[in-house]
Amino acid sequence: MRFLLMTVLAASIFCSCNNEVKTGETATTKQTTQPTNQNDLEIGCYGFTDGKSSVMLDVMENKEQVKGNLSYALAEKDKNEGTFTGSVKDNTLMATYSFQSEGKTSTRMLAFKIEGNKLMEGFGEMSADGVNFVNANSLSYSSNMPLEKGKCSK
Repeated sequence: MRFLLMTVLAASIFCSCNNEVKTGETATTKQTTQPTNQNDLEIGCYGFTDGKSSVMLDVMENKEQVKGNLSYALAEKDKNEGTFTGSVKDNTLMATYSFQSEGKTSTRMLAFKIEGNKLMEGFGEMSADGVNFVNANSLSYSSNMPLEKGKCSK
């Protein structure tokens, strides 16, 4: 009887230790199979047009950096087009936009909040040179010209 009790006790200790190791291995495996770049911005074109103005943002690469093309053709304003490079954090694309307008090359920061299949542009106070946001955490995101995935006109 004593031998049987010791055998059952030893088996239960062995099984419980073995389960802890398997649980730890499973947790480690789950961590290493997670994608390294998790954001909701998909590759493709996002656009807005109302007949007077249009904006097209084409995400061409979404890896460690997000890269693509952007063009603005706003009513009663000069058209500008160029490229952007940035990253997504907390469902917000923050990027540097290099563009041509009136034969001059310029750069400025831009921000787009990702809301499902739409991008809402962020606006806020700019630095004196008009290149960077003074406080990127206090931007307001406008729904006046939502860029919708697949709504692009060439």
